[in-house]
Amino acid sequence: MLAKVALLLAAVAAAQASILYGGHAALVNTGVSTSGRSQDAFGNYAFNYGIQDGLGAANSRAEVGDAHGNKKGSYTIADIDGRARRVDYVADAHGFRAT
Repeated sequence: MLAKVALLLAAVAAAQASILYGGHAALVNTGVSTSGRSQDAFGNYAFNYGIQDGLGAANSRAEVGDAHGNKKGSYTIADIDGRARRVDYVADAHGFRAT
C-alpha cells in the first residue's frame, strides 16, 4: 500500500513540474529529407536522396548503375554559408572519375 501511495505522489509531482516549468518544449525545425530508389531483375538500379537541415545546409546524391558495375551520378553539398559544390562522376572498369 505504501508503494502505491509513493507512486501516486510521484505522478502528481511530475505533473505539477510539467505545469510549473512551461509544459512542452517548442518544436525545433530539424530539416527535410527525400529519397527514392528502384532496381530491376537485371541488376540495373537508381537511387537518390536529398537532405536539408533546419539551418539551411543541404546535400544530395543521385546514382544510376547497371549489371556490369558501371555507375554514373552526382552529389551536391551546400554549406550553411551558401557555398555549394556539385560533383558529377562515373565509375566503371577504368575506376572512379569526376567529370
